Amino acid sequence: MKALIINGSGILLDSDLAGIRLLLRELGKEKEMLEQKQEYDKIKQEKPWGLDNLAKLYKGVSEQEINKLSKKIVKEKINPDAKEIISKIKEKGYTVVIYTSELINISDALKKELDLDEVYGNVLEFKNGVATGKLKEKVDRYDRVEKIKQFIEKNNLSKKDVYIVGESVTAIPSAKLGTMIAFNSDCDELNNIAQHKISKLDGLLKILN
Repeated sequence: MKALIINGSGILLDSDLAGIRLLLRELGKEKEMLEQKQEYDKIKQEKPWGLDNLAKLYKGVSEQEINKLSKKIVKEKINPDAKEIISKIKEKGYTVVIYTSELINISDALKKELDLDEVYGNVLEFKNGVATGKLKEKVDRYDRVEKIKQFIEKNNLSKKDVYIVGESVTAIPSAKLGTMIAFNSDCDELNNIAQHKISKLDGLLKILN
């Protein structure tokens, strides 16, 4: 078994904003979301920050509405070549998973659309079907590393059988777990440590044997 681990939803979604932020735009909370993003952009090179703040912006929104908008965003923003490329990668014998700090609702929608094998992401807390503004399960860049380690151990994978594609600084902690592929990244540190660099999704087909 070989595995492709997608470490960042922006690899599959054609958007300057992550799905967790696109959802807030759809919910009419763009101003608050962009203010939070400005603060995050100042600190993201140093450490994880802001997931709890984003969760607060979802307070009072129904789970049903979040799921509906997640499906809408994925339908509208998904990379037009993603389905074909992921299908070809799976035909090569790869298990394809997505481990991100995205909302699990977005990750689940991507899983269904692309027939991914496993997904992971932040989980909002709901009471009576309504978001409380808190996270039930928080997933930052370091949590991802632990979950990827568990995935590798569970499937008895060696480092040479694991490929990780990332796009930003948040993928760097996972680089030691396999062959790192930088996707259309403007992060110099990620580009410097990556064994491969691609600008388009179909570049994966040339790397994965």
